[in-house]
Amino acid sequence: MAKKKWGEDTRGMKAKAQKAASRAEKSAAASRSREKAEAAAWSDSVTDRKANRKQAKEEKEMQRRAKLEAKKALLQAEEREMAGMKAKGKRRKAQLAAGASTWEKKALAGKAGGVSMKAMANRDIKLPKEFVKKVLVDFYKEHNPEKVDGVDAILDKVKGKWAKLEAALRKKFAEKAPDFEALWAKEKEKEEADRKAKMKGIMEVPENITDNANHAIEDERKGGVAVAFGVDDTLNQLKGIVKGDAAVDRNPEKRRKALFRQYEQREMERLREENPKLKRSQLKERIFEAWKKSPENPMNQQ
Repeated sequence: MAKKKWGEDTRGMKAKAQKAASRAEKSAAASRSREKAEAAAWSDSVTDRKANRKQAKEEKEMQRRAKLEAKKALLQAEEREMAGMKAKGKRRKAQLAAGASTWEKKALAGKAGGVSMKAMANRDIKLPKEFVKKVLVDFYKEHNPEKVDGVDAILDKVKGKWAKLEAALRKKFAEKAPDFEALWAKEKEKEEADRKAKMKGIMEVPENITDNANHAIEDERKGGVAVAFGVDDTLNQLKGIVKGDAAVDRNPEKRRKALFRQYEQREMERLREENPKLKRSQLKERIFEAWKKSPENPMNQQ
């Protein structure tokens, strides 16, 4: 019996094709869904970034405006302060021009600088105790002689706080009270003037003072001039001997040689600096030629 031949399974192939098409469609749908979600997320992200940038820009602008307003307020406050200081300065100048006393000038200066009267009285004044004592004694002798004996006790009580003492005197005696600082400044000026006058008196040379004759004679002897006193000194001069000094050579030839040696030594140094490449013999030759015409040569002085 012959074997049965099987044909193609069309239904199975059709089912497989349908399944493949279904899977492809599902995959495409899923892909489209993912793309849509990604696009939506990207759009939201872009929107958020734009919103964030806008918000940051607005905050920065607000900060800038706040800084400008603060700066403007500060400038206005400084202008008001400067205007007040100028007004105080004008009032102070007017008061000083009206003839205020020294203490009042100090007080006005302190007020203009924002210093209270209490601070003015408590300021530190560096002055010698003996000077303050002298001023106080002189002041009490004139205005309150009964207080002269108690000056030491007053100084011990204030313990070097001269501004406080000055304020107390000012309060009691008004304009008559001494100004320690002003008096000390005058004292120093007087001392300086006396010192300069003393130095000027020391440095000045009287016009009627004549030159010392011994110095003039000594200068003449050093210059080669024979100066003698008495017979013995004259004889010694004739022999070529000067007392208290080396013998003066009267020989013209020897004097000329000595002068030439001095001239040669001086000119040699100068020519060496000007002509460092020349030999010593060349330099000597130039010096000798110059010596022949030099006014220092005794032969040219005849």
